[in-house]
Amino acid sequence: SSLKGASLLLMLRHYLTKDVFQAGIEVYLHNHKYGSAQSDDLWDSMNEITNGTLDVKKLMKTWILQKGFPLVTVVRKGKIISVQQEKFLYHVETENWTSDARLL
Repeated sequence: SSLKGASLLLMLRHYLTKDVFQAGIEVYLHNHKYGSAQSDDLWDSMNEITNGTLDVKKLMKTWILQKGFPLVTVVRKGKIISVQQEKFLYHVETENWTSDARLL
């Protein structure tokens, strides 16, 4: 889904840092300004910027090919930080509301 795609790009941006991610986007746009592109082209552009220190294509495929995506909740209480991970469920409303959910 587009929500998952946007979440993955935000995760990648945070992981690579804003400047590296921005540079990768600029390379991607420059290389494909007159044609069509696929997701692998974006990952290849990110790999150009990371100079082979990180295989972005391999990293992203491990995230993309899994159903759904994790919801990570971080709670800070003073000096104590707790982290909880669970499957993200999207509730679908119908005319007769049910609590059924589907994985994104």
